[in-house]
Amino acid sequence: MKKVVFSILIAIYEAEWDALKMTLDSIASQSFRDYEIIVADDGSVNNNKVELEAYFADKDISHKLVFNKKNQGTLKNELSALSLAVGKYIKSLGQGDLLFDKDTLKRWVGFIKRNNYPDYFISLIQGFEIKEGVKKDKYFEHPFDLLAYMNYDTNKIVRNLIYYSDNVSGVAMICKKDFYERYLCDIKGVVTYEEDIFQVKAALDGSYPLIYKDYGVWYENSSGISTNVFSGYRKKLIEDTNNFYNYLYELYPDNIWLKKRKKISWIYVIENIYIRTLLRMVFDPGCIMYLLDHYLQNVGRKKAEKNRRKGFLDD
Repeated sequence: MKKVVFSILIAIYEAEWDALKMTLDSIASQSFRDYEIIVADDGSVNNNKVELEAYFADKDISHKLVFNKKNQGTLKNELSALSLAVGKYIKSLGQGDLLFDKDTLKRWVGFIKRNNYPDYFISLIQGFEIKEGVKKDKYFEHPFDLLAYMNYDTNKIVRNLIYYSDNVSGVAMICKKDFYERYLCDIKGVVTYEEDIFQVKAALDGSYPLIYKDYGVWYENSSGISTNVFSGYRKKLIEDTNNFYNYLYELYPDNIWLKKRKKISWIYVIENIYIRTLLRMVFDPGCIMYLLDHYLQNVGRKKAEKNRRKGFLDD
């Protein structure tokens, strides 16, 4: 039986085939071959079944396809894929997201071994969009205070996650299967779409990610439900977050940052980010220093990004 180190999950809903094929091609091009691909469709009218079966028909790639009959939300769709996974580590990608270059999985294996098989870690991301067939790099932050992870400052990580909602994007994460499954199961009755918010509960339990200080993923950050400002899911994500924190308030009643967040909980449900930020500055003056730190890191990372290695989508 083939050894599987990575189970690469692609949870989709009404996916566009061209974007999905780009994702698959980036995986199929990997120099490290001990992986499997699991595609799970969440009850789409167009589930790309014919295209997916044809794609894998002439390729020697371990794969599994899941076609859920009803739409159940991102988290449960992810779990439907995860239930079939046999890899030690899980990497989730959305349609249009790519592994950065042909040696990404190979480098991650080396990182995992050097760091004694961590529960999870995060990598750097290169954002992009494609319009009218032309690819354009787009700066993407994940999270704003990346230095907290670079320095493994666990106090800042917990503060940033809870008080500033400064979450790591799910596309940056690589998790041990049992770790990931445990936390998704913990929150499946609370969260529908924002599955990567599990990281907050993990941090409250004392689990923090290491950081792979190189690019690992191309992130198509104009059509995702969390980054697209025109997405109809924005309100649903806010509802998910609100439900999740109500759950945490009961579970960890003595946590200082949860207490602080609860006092200004009404601010977090405001959809307009500019109004929300202004109110934060009024009711939490410390937010100004946090935003200034974010700005300075932003400037430095944009400069560093120009000198990164070339990946699949570079000319």
